[in-house]
Amino acid sequence: MDVDHFDGPNDNICNSTITYMLDGNVGLAADLALMAQAAALARERNRTFFVDDTYWTRGKWTDYFQDVAITQQGPEPGCSRPPPEELLAKYHFGHQFQNHYENSYGHDLNRARPIFEHSETSFSTTIQPNEKMTNLINTAKQELLASISTQDPHLNIDEHNTAESDYISVHIRRGDRIPHGWEYHRKPIPIKEYVDAVLETIKRTQEIDSSKPPVVYVASDSPAAIDEFNQAYHFSTFAISKSVHSDVRRLSSPKEYRQDTFDAFSLEERRSLTKGALIDLALVTGLWDSGRDPHLHATICSVSSNFGRLAVIGLGWDKAFGNVNKMGEIDQANKRWVDVDLKGHEIPVWEAFELF
Repeated sequence: MDVDHFDGPNDNICNSTITYMLDGNVGLAADLALMAQAAALARERNRTFFVDDTYWTRGKWTDYFQDVAITQQGPEPGCSRPPPEELLAKYHFGHQFQNHYENSYGHDLNRARPIFEHSETSFSTTIQPNEKMTNLINTAKQELLASISTQDPHLNIDEHNTAESDYISVHIRRGDRIPHGWEYHRKPIPIKEYVDAVLETIKRTQEIDSSKPPVVYVASDSPAAIDEFNQAYHFSTFAISKSVHSDVRRLSSPKEYRQDTFDAFSLEERRSLTKGALIDLALVTGLWDSGRDPHLHATICSVSSNFGRLAVIGLGWDKAFGNVNKMGEIDQANKRWVDVDLKGHEIPVWEAFELF
């Protein structure tokens, strides 16, 4: 958070701002989840919101996203950001922040509803892909839709009904991410868990014809994990590594992601990997849905991954969790957010962001 600024006679510096500092010390999705809360804080406190990418290891914020000065103009549209010497580190998103913004009268999941709403608003207004990134996401989505249409020859790609274009997303995190649950602690979650969760979700949610399993969009930092899933799931799948478009295919992850070695890539390689991750994030979570995209039916993921956390934001509260009761218990019959890590055995079932 910045200190208050008092205008000089010739400047147009914002009087009161909140700046989110990007540095690359945490993963992309982790940063976006935290930034969503910072943007919400700026809205609540009527401050102008900025993103500082001076030390970001992925390049410039506007390499991928629209300028937040445009998407969230704040109380002083067009004002200038304060000089670096006026920046004051004041906020840390920890337990104190959670305790303040949670619903203190709610139980379990219901406690997290206000923080969810903060994130949902930020991702629908403030954190928006730029035109080039949107085109890449849409190219992948149209190719996914085309793969769905090969299963259903009656589906018209140009005039499709989203109810006819269901897909299930699967996100498999490998690399330096350790499962939170006791069952597979410090071991990779077996691919069979993801496959079984897909099949169980198809059977449980009656909107999908189980005789025609939907296409599964598979995303992972591990090419080997994608290959293993494709071998285990005996129906149609799609991943950006299978894209016929070279500008999309080249963005797929070449190996497992490790935060402490990411900087070893060249800046251009880091930019490419970031773009690929954002395509995956959009299709895994349903974020930035234009309304004419393939229809995300459900997401199979691990809560230990920030992609998994953000999938709740993209799916929406009711779709992700079903009819949450007064005790804050997830609706096991109607949920579309399926965690293969904790599996609902620990409280809280879900949190909007990771504490560092």
